[in-house]
Amino acid sequence: MKFKPLLAAAVSAGSLFCHAGLPDIAIPRTGASDISAIPENSMARIARFSPPGSSSNMPERTIVSLAYNHDTLFVRALCEDREKEEGRIFLNDDAFQIVIGSGNAGTSEMKFGGYEGAYSKQDKVQHFYEFTCRRSGILSRSYNETPLPEPCFNAQITPLENGWLVAMNIPFAAAGINPAQTPEIFFNAFRFHRNRRYGWFLPAWTPYTPLPFVKARLLSAAENREKTFTDIAAAGQKPRKTSVNTAEKFVFQYYPLQKKLLARFAPSEGKGKIAIKNGSSREVALSAEENTIIQMDVPFSEGTRFTATASKDGKVMKTIQAVVPPYPAWAETRAGEQYLNGKVPSPWKTPEFNDKTVKLAYGQIRFGTTALPDSILACGTEILSGPVRIEAVANGKTVPVLPYSRLAQTGGALLAESRYSCGIEVKTRVEYDGFMIVRLRLNGISAEKLEKLTVRIPVRRELATYILRGLSQNLVTLDQYGYRGDSGEIWLGNAAGGISFDFDRRFFFSPANGRQIEVAFTNEKTAELLLHPVTEKGQIKNPEQVFQFFLRGTPVRSDFIPAPMTRMSLWFENWSDYQGYPDLKKIPEMRKRAEQAHAQGKDFYIYFSQVLAENAPGYDFYQAEWIAPPERAWYKRAYNPGKGVPCRVVCFRGEAGNLILDGVEKCIRSASIDGVYLDGPTVPFSCENPSHSCSDSIDAVWDDSWQSGKILGQRAFLKRLRGIFDEHGRKFPIWAHTGGSLSIATLSLCDFYYDGEQLARYRQGYLLEPEKMLICYSGVPFGFRGIFLPQLYFDKNRGCRAALPWSLVHGIASSGGSILQQCYFESFAKEKGVFYPYWGEQKALGKISSGKALISYWIGENEAMLTASNLRYNGTEKVTLDLSAFFGGKEIQISCLNHPEGFTFNGKILQTEIQEGEMKLFSIRPGKKTEDIIHTQKKETGEKKFFIEKPYQPEHWKTNVKNTASKEFPVKIETKRGHIAGKIEYTGFLPPEFQLTARLRHSGRLKIEVNDVTVLWDGNWVFRNFLDPEIPPSNASKEIPLKNQAVTVKIRVMEQGKIFIDYNGEPLVIRGIPLKASGKKLLAFSTWAGDSLEFDCIEFTDKIDKVVSPVPVHPVHDIQ
Repeated sequence: MKFKPLLAAAVSAGSLFCHAGLPDIAIPRTGASDISAIPENSMARIARFSPPGSSSNMPERTIVSLAYNHDTLFVRALCEDREKEEGRIFLNDDAFQIVIGSGNAGTSEMKFGGYEGAYSKQDKVQHFYEFTCRRSGILSRSYNETPLPEPCFNAQITPLENGWLVAMNIPFAAAGINPAQTPEIFFNAFRFHRNRRYGWFLPAWTPYTPLPFVKARLLSAAENREKTFTDIAAAGQKPRKTSVNTAEKFVFQYYPLQKKLLARFAPSEGKGKIAIKNGSSREVALSAEENTIIQMDVPFSEGTRFTATASKDGKVMKTIQAVVPPYPAWAETRAGEQYLNGKVPSPWKTPEFNDKTVKLAYGQIRFGTTALPDSILACGTEILSGPVRIEAVANGKTVPVLPYSRLAQTGGALLAESRYSCGIEVKTRVEYDGFMIVRLRLNGISAEKLEKLTVRIPVRRELATYILRGLSQNLVTLDQYGYRGDSGEIWLGNAAGGISFDFDRRFFFSPANGRQIEVAFTNEKTAELLLHPVTEKGQIKNPEQVFQFFLRGTPVRSDFIPAPMTRMSLWFENWSDYQGYPDLKKIPEMRKRAEQAHAQGKDFYIYFSQVLAENAPGYDFYQAEWIAPPERAWYKRAYNPGKGVPCRVVCFRGEAGNLILDGVEKCIRSASIDGVYLDGPTVPFSCENPSHSCSDSIDAVWDDSWQSGKILGQRAFLKRLRGIFDEHGRKFPIWAHTGGSLSIATLSLCDFYYDGEQLARYRQGYLLEPEKMLICYSGVPFGFRGIFLPQLYFDKNRGCRAALPWSLVHGIASSGGSILQQCYFESFAKEKGVFYPYWGEQKALGKISSGKALISYWIGENEAMLTASNLRYNGTEKVTLDLSAFFGGKEIQISCLNHPEGFTFNGKILQTEIQEGEMKLFSIRPGKKTEDIIHTQKKETGEKKFFIEKPYQPEHWKTNVKNTASKEFPVKIETKRGHIAGKIEYTGFLPPEFQLTARLRHSGRLKIEVNDVTVLWDGNWVFRNFLDPEIPPSNASKEIPLKNQAVTVKIRVMEQGKIFIDYNGEPLVIRGIPLKASGKKLLAFSTWAGDSLEFDCIEFTDKIDKVVSPVPVHPVHDIQ
């Protein structure tokens, strides 16, 4: 079938135009029951799909037609694709997606700052579903970006000569929408082409950018007759100006620390000149092919004022008036330099070599017939299945790689070389952490003649499970068809190990067509990572071109890094009065805080970020050398002094790095800090500052110090930083937060990886896929320790309780505080536990059945803890486990710390159920069987008889202040400011399980005490002595309802002390478990500080209403 006639028919049905402003789409109603029966001219149409933040068209056209009937949304999409290629991988990397949503979650704002898009808003959509159809015919459905097991829609794919046509029938029920009740829905459409996202409405797409939506109106039959449909070509995002590559912009700056003027001219013909008024000048011919840089020394002393100009062909382009500032002491720092070439920090050791093998602290690398590795051993895991190979063709002939010639020690690294002949020269530098810098050049052949250059990296097939493309949420699970994409960082592996590729300088000269990087499954033992930097003759212009790239096996280390949250103390960004600046006047306070932390057995860290406040000392003088162009004011200071001051991204590969290194060294010496929290400085952000030499637009050089470039320069900064702490015996000094960036090349020099903040862009209901938690947040595949920042799974009352199903099953901590988590890790440390994760061997555990629930545990000397988590939308999972092998087969007792009632155990077999997004945490100890303990508890509680109270019985209640009863309430207490609180307390017998229904009226303050726990309202809800109570978020923050009006309170105390409290018909506490169960019997209501409280008992009984959890409407699992 032809594509062009169909395209012409779609266009002729209505005129395509760009809609100004954000449109509300009108989708017409049809009487048809299938899309095949709907004529094109009776459907609404949208077109012009664009890259993020752009108004330009994607390379291939996409035209979408829409209609609906009483229960189905009909979608027809014409997807142009002119590339001719066969194979499933070709079919699998093109997809079309419709997103529809409903609900009203309110508009929320993210104000994190520090990263692109970290100031943004979410639309009001509460529940949305993505319906995706791949060209290969694979259908999938997601809820709030979480995969669902059933697609629940059908689609027909029709191949076309230059593309494909998809016709989709999407039942509204599959998105939980009833069109009769919801005539307005949220809507968007996306095309995924060559592993890039294009959107009909896509104003931006960063790790912090929420999924965007427009509103769609489902027209009634009457409205259909009144409307004339016109096509909406784009969703009206404001067109951005066509950007110029920053590396090609004209720049003229004075760099006082380097004592020079520098001008960068974009490619053009003519002559460029820089000159100092009444002084020296320099003029050169400009290049029409590449940037031209002209530099000139500034020979003046401190305080001298001067004027300088830059001109082209006699026309002045910029004038600078400057004064030579003082040369600061920090600019002369040599702190940590000995760790660049020679000294090696803990936990690594200086590499050793024997013949062709490099021995590292946590692995080894062996070279074969060339200076490319044929074996990479990372923490005991072999990564490669064969030698890394280079394939090159020039002038129609294969260019050989020169044979291995030598391996030599160079400071703290080793250098392998292939050289001294005609062919491809190779040298590979192996650094102490296993990081490899590979350089290639042609010897005896002009690089301009290259027609093909391919790097082939064979990886063991069993490791090739996932691909990670630089960002924590950019994880791809590989299928048998492999992967293709554009240039950039890539990691290939699984929890056991993998290999990371990256580069700086110019490496890829081939077109960005989604084919520069591939993963192909060669055979049952090998998966190949293929890099295609050159694919055609003429792509290389420099006859002496040097190619440079980086490889490293993972994990990078296997030493034990302790769980951090209970042993770390942090002075956050407000420690400095100038964001990101080493504010050394704070050292006395810093020393005091460090001493306090050390007295508590904690390490003390201070904060630095990748941005610097505009009001920082010296900013006006040195900003030209500090700032990383293009200028990015990604943050506004959140604290006084200086609240609201813009903060800009700086480059730590230049003088800003010396500023921080000098400050850190002084803080260690004078305040005994143990480490630094780096909010961004581990990320190799792009920088086009011409004085830094770290732009990716610059060619690699064959011989240099191995320390310059976007990645190598960032590693040099981190090596020096780590070295400073190593000099003072600090073992775990670098705590990295990156906004989701996972640069393995730089993070390998860190100890802790702290992220999850970017998950705030997702809506409630998103379940982080466990494979993303494992690979992208836990640190397991890479060797550093993850700390989960549970931005999406956190509230002020429960702390990180909702994040624990993700973190504990992966053996890591979540920030935000949780008594349950504290118990887990304190017991782990006390018992010297050994962790056995779900992805590894678990000898003590017999899994009879667990569905898709994940089971991990640790075992210590006298206790074990087992976590069972259900992290997918697959319904409730039933788990049955054989625990008879724990503690060598001894009798064991078991308790569930967060759901005491939710399991059965017969001394050997544990049975339980786990809801979606939940976990159960079990403590296992050797000792008396659990059923004997339960039997003893039941015998002890049968001493007294409890009588049902209905209504209020005054002999069972007392007050500590005067009771001024009214006709409406039998008890009323009033308090005075400065006097004691008024209390209404039950004095009768309290059984282990009871239910109280009462009416209250209070004037502003209220306290409810039930045995060992307390719930009170004094401007907000406070929950005391709970072991992570489940508190509905809606009640956790909103004002208490019906102040000075009668409300109903229901309190249920159930088996094993579990507490439920409803306030005015809404759940306030669900399954509240006391932190410390002292056996105290208490039921009381109080008020204070001038407020009053009225009370009446409606019913007090030991017959408890069944707690029925409402079944959520979303997500929709399946439809009939």
